[in-house]
Amino acid sequence: MAGAKVPLTFRIFKGDQLLREERLSLSVIKLGKVPSAHLKLDDETVSRMHAIIEVNGPGDVSIIDLGSTKGTFVNGQKVNKAKLQSGDTIVVGETRIELAIGSGEEDEPTKVSHSALPPAEVIASTPR
Repeated sequence: MAGAKVPLTFRIFKGDQLLREERLSLSVIKLGKVPSAHLKLDDETVSRMHAIIEVNGPGDVSIIDLGSTKGTFVNGQKVNKAKLQSGDTIVVGETRIELAIGSGEEDEPTKVSHSALPPAEVIASTPR
């Protein structure tokens, strides 16, 4: 399912200050400080092309460090390549990114309560 259109929401922080929120639905997302990066980060400690995020489906999202100087961290762990999940925190340079995968509505299956239905009524029984 390569190239799936799964929306990813990035909340970008510098320290405790929320700088911006971006929503992207691309199969490959480039992170860095070059103008051509999909997620352009204005941070001296971020490499020009720091990392990429590959999206193959809602349950198949990965980040790959591109040999950056300062490294890429997911939930405090330095990684070269790692699977990402909704709620993960990515740190590149001095920039912290909170990730949400999907639109929110698709994340939880619809719940149907059967207890609200009245009991079935037997109309006729067939003798055996």
